[in-house]
Parts: sequence; structure tokens; C-alpha cells
Amino acid sequence: MNAPMMLLLAYIIVGHPDWKRAEIRLFVCSDSRDVEVEADRLSALMQEGRLPISMQNVTSVSYNGKEALEKEVTHYSDQADLAIVGLTPEDLGSDELAQTLQSYQGANDVLFVHSIEPISID
Repeated sequence: MNAPMMLLLAYIIVGHPDWKRAEIRLFVCSDSRDVEVEADRLSALMQEGRLPISMQNVTSVSYNGKEALEKEVTHYSDQADLAIVGLTPEDLGSDELAQTLQSYQGANDVLFVHSIEPISID
């Protein structure tokens, strides 16, 4: 549910003159069982919303656990100026929310987002 909002935020940010040379790269992060399903879902979302993102800029990343996810995000975004990370309802309802918000220390700047309602890309 966060993917449409994250894509729209990326486009808003890239539309600013200070970010005119920015490139949007998408990383579909899911556990190893669902990585291809999530990549296909994101591809369909981009086509439905007519977003001009090349599939060459979409990378599937599988992980097994929160520590592995943090390591993968750090690996792929250590050169990025901004990483947008979606929070799940489970993240928000857990006692570990503060720890989650302080994770991804290897990334430069991280914007955490959570969409309560579905966002439509038209």
C-alpha cells in the first residue's frame, strides 16, 4: 500500500529544481518467497499509472529478517542522497518502532512513510 505514495513522493521531489538531475531507482524488497510476485505487482502499478520509469531502474531484493533488510538497504542506497522506506502496519504497532526508525544507519538520508489509505496513481 505504500508503493504508490512512495513513487508520487519521488516524482514530487525530482520535480524540484535542486533535484533536476536526480534518478529514481526502485528496489522491491520482500522475503525470498515473494520477491518475484512483488516485482510483478510494482511493474503493473507503474504501467497502470503511466509512470516513465524504465524497468532497468527496478531491482528485486530478497531478504530473511530485519537485519538482512537493513544490510540490503544500506548496500543499495549508500550512494543515494535520499532513500524512501515504507513502514508496514506491523512496524507501527510494534514496540520496536523506535529501533526501526533509527535503523538504516548506512544510508545517507531516509524518509519513512506509511499510507493508511490506498493512493491512486492516475
